[in-house]
Amino acid sequence: MTMQTVTGVTGDTFEVDTSDEACKKFKCKSGDKITFTLMDIIHYGTIIGVAPTSDSSEEDLLCCGFDKDKGKVSCLTLQQCKVATIKTS
Repeated sequence: MTMQTVTGVTGDTFEVDTSDEACKKFKCKSGDKITFTLMDIIHYGTIIGVAPTSDSSEEDLLCCGFDKDKGKVSCLTLQQCKVATIKTS
């Protein structure tokens, strides 16, 4: 497990696991490129890693740095990742 501290788009700080093992369930690796469409707007970014949700009944989240977020991190659920395009390296 390789942890990195990041700041989310909402301003909160949290730990993200950047290891290949953590990212495997999302079929990607830290550093891979992602394209995600939300409300007909295309967002381009880079995958950072995986963070657990604060609710233990929820699934882990894939954390990405999207170009529009200026260094802040957004998190996607596994369901949201199914509609994203991920370019693996």
